[in-house]
Amino acid sequence: MFLLPGDLAYAYKVQHLWDSFGGFVAPLSSQRPWMVTHGNHEVEKIAKVHTTPFTTFNARWKMPHEESGSDSNLYYSFDVAGVHVIMLGSYTDFDRKSKQYKWLEGDLKKVNRKNTPWLVMLVHAPWYNSNTAH
Repeated sequence: MFLLPGDLAYAYKVQHLWDSFGGFVAPLSSQRPWMVTHGNHEVEKIAKVHTTPFTTFNARWKMPHEESGSDSNLYYSFDVAGVHVIMLGSYTDFDRKSKQYKWLEGDLKKVNRKNTPWLVMLVHAPWYNSNTAH
C-alpha cells in the first residue's frame, strides 16, 4: 500500500495534467492501493468558472470515506494489517466544532487497540503550528 498525504499531480487547475499524472502512475497504482488525502494543490477553485473546491480530486480519487463513517472524501480511515490508518484534511475545516474534528473523535473511540495496536495519521500540513505565512 502507498500512503500519500496530498499534492498529487501539481496540475495547477490544468485538467489534462491530471490525466497525464493518472497515466504516469497507472503502472504503480494498478499494482497496489494508493490511499491519498488532499494537499493545497488539490483545492483547485477556479474563479467565476468553478468555485467548489476539490472537485477534480473528489472525482478522480474515490477513497473509502463512507465505510469509515465520514461524510467527506477528504478525510477517512481504514484498517490494514493491524494498523488503523487515519487520513486527515488540512484544507477543509478542522476546528473543534467542524465535522472533520467530530468525526475524528468518534473514529478514535471505535479503534480496538487489541485488534489494531498501531495508529497512523497522515495530514498534508499540520493543523496547528506557529507558521503564520502559510
